Amino acid sequence: MDKKFNLKSLPRFVTFMMVAYLSYFTTDILVSKVFKNKSENKVINQKKPVTKIDEPYASGDYKPIENNKISGKVFKKGAIISEVSLKDYKKTIDSESLIQTIPKSSFFRAYWDLEGNTQAPNKNTEWSMENSLSSKQPSVMTWKNKTGDIFVQNSQIIDDYLIKFEYSMFNSKKEENIEGNLKVELKSKDFSYVSGIDQKIRRSNRSRTDNGYGWAGLEKDYWCSIIHSSQPVSVDYNKDKSNLTLTFPNIKLSPNTSQTASFYLFTGPKKLEMLEQYKKQYNIGKMDDVIHFGVMKSLKKLIMKSLLFISKKLNNSMVFASFVLSTLFVLVFSPLSYKSYMSIKKIKKLKPKLDRLSEIYGEDKVSIQKETLSLYRKENINPFGNILPMIIQILVLFSFSTVWSIIIEPRHQAFLWIKDLTSSDPTSITNLFGLLPFDLANGIQYLFDKVWIPFSYILGNVSIDITKFFKIGILPIISSSLILLQTPGEDSSESANNRKVMIFILSLFFLSNVSAMLMIHTIWYFFLTFIQNKIFKHIS
Repeated sequence: MDKKFNLKSLPRFVTFMMVAYLSYFTTDILVSKVFKNKSENKVINQKKPVTKIDEPYASGDYKPIENNKISGKVFKKGAIISEVSLKDYKKTIDSESLIQTIPKSSFFRAYWDLEGNTQAPNKNTEWSMENSLSSKQPSVMTWKNKTGDIFVQNSQIIDDYLIKFEYSMFNSKKEENIEGNLKVELKSKDFSYVSGIDQKIRRSNRSRTDNGYGWAGLEKDYWCSIIHSSQPVSVDYNKDKSNLTLTFPNIKLSPNTSQTASFYLFTGPKKLEMLEQYKKQYNIGKMDDVIHFGVMKSLKKLIMKSLLFISKKLNNSMVFASFVLSTLFVLVFSPLSYKSYMSIKKIKKLKPKLDRLSEIYGEDKVSIQKETLSLYRKENINPFGNILPMIIQILVLFSFSTVWSIIIEPRHQAFLWIKDLTSSDPTSITNLFGLLPFDLANGIQYLFDKVWIPFSYILGNVSIDITKFFKIGILPIISSSLILLQTPGEDSSESANNRKVMIFILSLFFLSNVSAMLMIHTIWYFFLTFIQNKIFKHIS
């Protein structure tokens, strides 16, 4: 007899889906890096496109960029900004090195691309500079060409991570016009493209061009640098050089006239509340969408705002904010969950009668289905009554997992033995869960590298971090155990036990590389639902 789908298998299916949605994030960690490295190796020998304007470099005398949030340098040669660091964010929790949004090997600059014979400042031009770039006073840089045309750059830090620039040009000629464009160039190595042109968020790891009103910039993890102008701009992104160029509208200066173009540079962390403030205060449309919410943006943003609000009441602890919000979620949806629980329980009680129908009607599936529905109506059972709560749980859990991967506030927050909640559990079976002062995984990696050499000739110069397969810490074990407890088991057959073992192993493997914050949230959520089901069982 063919096996037929039984509604009691829905909980198993949902449990599998919960494990599957978590695997999405670790798949990117375990797989995408391999293909990324492989694809990068394929283009090593390709010729890079030659640009019209050579990349500038930062050198020589400079004035500091300084406020209580950022530091950096403005070089007189080329009027280049570089080495911009974020004072509140270190690269690692044990390091003194600060996060750099515009590293030493990168730069930001604006320049005039003029037509005709008018001499414009270039990357080698030595500007005269008054004052450092700070929030206390504007920095003024000036340069005059041989014919007396004057170029002026005014800049000032107007908020923690926001700098306003005004670039002016004065035509001192008596008869000749000056025509050209202001261009703004930004390079940050290993950063990728993001823009909010014409209220549409675009992200790309390939070279592209956009045109319209809005902003464009470069992003990486929790950091970004974006340029915003109230004028329409043309944006060109060169993937090979991690280079972004904004071209402003063409201007035409009559003799003895001047013109000024202004724009903003934001360079800092992706903090939702701050980005929303800048968006409103400086009219930078969709600036908060530089945070990659993805699908179900409204729900994820609501969860993030709720976490931030609750954490402020709890000494900025994101862990306890997660506990509170998860508990509220379970309590709010407990009526639906109870209804789902009772629906499943009623269906279980009907199992003998459903089996009896199969014996009576044999292969007559139409009659079996008809009598099954009649039986459901007689017992007042909605066979799909438990689906809605399950869908809601999956959507909320998926949204939570995304939020924990993009929210910056848990970064470098400690909880129990974990120093950084955005990193994975530091304990593992290869260091006896933190008892050993060393990690055996390093030796395993060394041996693997020796064995991997023959395969590298076939697959290319691809590096694989084998230690990821051994970093099974305390948190993944606890979380996988709770998932196993949540897995229904109506029978103790060998196939049912094998399914449980498979679910445990898969969840253990997939959860071993996600952030500790996501693990803690998952453990707390499954613990609450486990207790909730025990209560439902008792009162029913």
